Amino acid sequence: MAIDDPMKNIKKRQAAYRSVFTGAESDKVLLDLARFCRAVETSFDDNPYRMAFQEGRREVFLRIMTYIDYDLRDVSKLINKEQGELYDD
Repeated sequence: MAIDDPMKNIKKRQAAYRSVFTGAESDKVLLDLARFCRAVETSFDDNPYRMAFQEGRREVFLRIMTYIDYDLRDVSKLINKEQGELYDD
């Protein structure tokens, strides 16, 4: 039985994430996920269960960002761009 090359599997996974999270509508989807997952906010809450839940959301978003080579500065730019468009009217 052959052992799979871990780097090969990561590259395949990264290609799959990029095919889903890049393209014409990707910024809209990433912006929605950033808000929903509180990507640029603290997940702190006095209720430890709520905080753990919120941190779980954020962890999923950060995983997506890692695989598509975004960082939180890129997400902040998306949010600021959209806010600017809202106020340009």
